[in-house]
Amino acid sequence: MKIDVKQMNHLGIVSGILNEMALVDTIDKLIPKHPSMKLSIGTRIKAMVLNGTGFVESVIYLTEDFYKNTDTALLLGNNIKADDLNDDSLGRGLDAVYEYGVEKIFAAIAAKAIEHYKVDTSFRHGDTSTVSVEGKYDKEGGDGLIRFGRSKDHRPDLKQFLISTFVTGDGSIPLIFRVCPGNTSDAKHLRENLNDFIENIDDSEQAITHIFDAAGYNKEMIVLMKSNIWISRVPLTINEARHFIESTLKDSFEVIDKNYSFLEKVSYYGGVMQRWFLILSQERLASDLETIEIRKQKERKLLDEKIKKVSKKKFDSKVDADKVVATLKKNVRYHIVKHDDYIEQKVYKNKLKRQNADSYSIKYALSIQIIEDIDKINSFKDYAGKFIIATNTTNDKELSAGKVLAEYKEQYRPEQSFRFLKSPLCIANAVYLKKTRRIIALAMVMFICLLVYALAERALRKALVLNDISVKSQLKKDTKKPTMSWIFKKMRAITLVEYEKDGKIVREILNMTDEIKSVITLLGSKCMEMYLLSASG
Repeated sequence: MKIDVKQMNHLGIVSGILNEMALVDTIDKLIPKHPSMKLSIGTRIKAMVLNGTGFVESVIYLTEDFYKNTDTALLLGNNIKADDLNDDSLGRGLDAVYEYGVEKIFAAIAAKAIEHYKVDTSFRHGDTSTVSVEGKYDKEGGDGLIRFGRSKDHRPDLKQFLISTFVTGDGSIPLIFRVCPGNTSDAKHLRENLNDFIENIDDSEQAITHIFDAAGYNKEMIVLMKSNIWISRVPLTINEARHFIESTLKDSFEVIDKNYSFLEKVSYYGGVMQRWFLILSQERLASDLETIEIRKQKERKLLDEKIKKVSKKKFDSKVDADKVVATLKKNVRYHIVKHDDYIEQKVYKNKLKRQNADSYSIKYALSIQIIEDIDKINSFKDYAGKFIIATNTTNDKELSAGKVLAEYKEQYRPEQSFRFLKSPLCIANAVYLKKTRRIIALAMVMFICLLVYALAERALRKALVLNDISVKSQLKKDTKKPTMSWIFKKMRAITLVEYEKDGKIVREILNMTDEIKSVITLLGSKCMEMYLLSASG
């Protein structure tokens, strides 16, 4: 008996979610299929997304190999073969979406998905990150996407490009994305994204609150957002912010909960009235004070070692000695390097003839004291555990101090999304394309991978709560908040087998546990179809 075995694992869930959100139809309506094409552009992008979320760290030009052991007919549609997914075909697909406009295509895909899954978009978190790359890249007319810049991957030796997004507070669903040259500033990038939202995308009638970090807080952003509600951290480089912290009394804070308290003031920074909340975190206070003490001790130890070496030296002049003292004082934050006096010493040219007055020269040694800079240390302690959050809404009932803080604390969401994009779960860490246009188009594919992953996780968690069902976590404990990466790992052994029996083709899914069958069922009929599950069970 001939048995054909194909990998399935979690790819059926990815394909099912892509079908639920009508990815192929959405793209094909924007870029209609040419009569000469075997594969539509939407199908090519879907194939790349399946490859990109395949847990195999496959680069885009290896997609054909990826599908040789996969049921392309089930995942992508009848009559589609692995040979159809070669690098030329996929490259032309990337070119097509670039020509149309990747940001417009992604916004349409995200809007369709959000409508289908009824995602709450009232709170939106924005941030930026960098993708480091290696090798030489085409400039294509001098646009210079790949550049050196401030690396958030801590790889200043590598070139990079910048990516940014706004994700929902409900499920971290990406709404838009943008790609910019690697040396673009965070502030400029966020401003462009927000402007894109305001002018071209955001037609929602609900009240929207945009949330971003201190990198986005500046006068230009505040003016741009004056008609929109926003929450942002205030950078302490602003004089008004430093004065707010330094002039407050510890007993003037109002309590939010056992960890947080706040002090409120009105600011007109950037010419726009806004409320500033000086937040004091008890947990962060303890951590910051401990850090100050550790850094103080480390600095003292380093200074002692340097002074021990310097004290053994003799200098030809006081000027030379002063230069050494000036060097010691550089970058000292917690101490005062005090130079009391010069110690004159006679250095004889010939130790056996000390009686001869002309046989010696005067050298200078240093007398140095190190004392703690109490004023500076107290100043650092004044800032410990404190940060400022601002919002331009003046309605305390809409956004109280506690609500502003709670929403700002959700700012981890875009950073969490970037971690996914740079992980082996996605293809971002393998950008080998050389043409700028294809890198930008591939970035769109990366963000669709993120969109699918986030939608699946959100849908599953909501269904688990609604049906009062739990799954086992990595620690073998019941949970209603599993990560999709953990669920996907549980599905690694699932395969599809096909064989002939009594003249008929039989297809079966193997290695399916009851728990995983329950998860697939909760994710809906499109996912069930991928695993040959019927609604009746």
